[in-house]
Amino acid sequence: MSGGKQNLKYNDEMQHKADEYLDAWASGDGWLDDAMPSNTRLSRVLGVTRQTLDNWASEFDDFRYVMESIKAEQKLVVQNKGLRKEYDSTLSKLVLATNHGMSDKQSITHGGTVGHVAYSPEDYQKAQAELSKHLGDE
Repeated sequence: MSGGKQNLKYNDEMQHKADEYLDAWASGDGWLDDAMPSNTRLSRVLGVTRQTLDNWASEFDDFRYVMESIKAEQKLVVQNKGLRKEYDSTLSKLVLATNHGMSDKQSITHGGTVGHVAYSPEDYQKAQAELSKHLGDE
């Protein structure tokens, strides 16, 4: 960005650079130094802000495809490297939660409804006892 002003005009050259960035990750080209692909790095490669990327993605299908692909590739990289313990688990969880809507929380509900019938914990215990009796567990 020369003189503090950025080129806000989307054109074929910008799309080509975005495609090159995505292809470099897919091919393992090695010119990238980042630990994972990101749209933040793409904004630096193109010399525009993240907001400009979002604006272009909402207007141009090919550009939206690149941004969605980068996000998908990032998710795969973080999951795989996290599982291999190449990434810190806290960082992996943070990236997956923040950028990909994933969570390690569990929601457990006791009781509840089946169809339109509500079962109390006592009803559940009776049903469980009957099932055990039927299966010969008692």
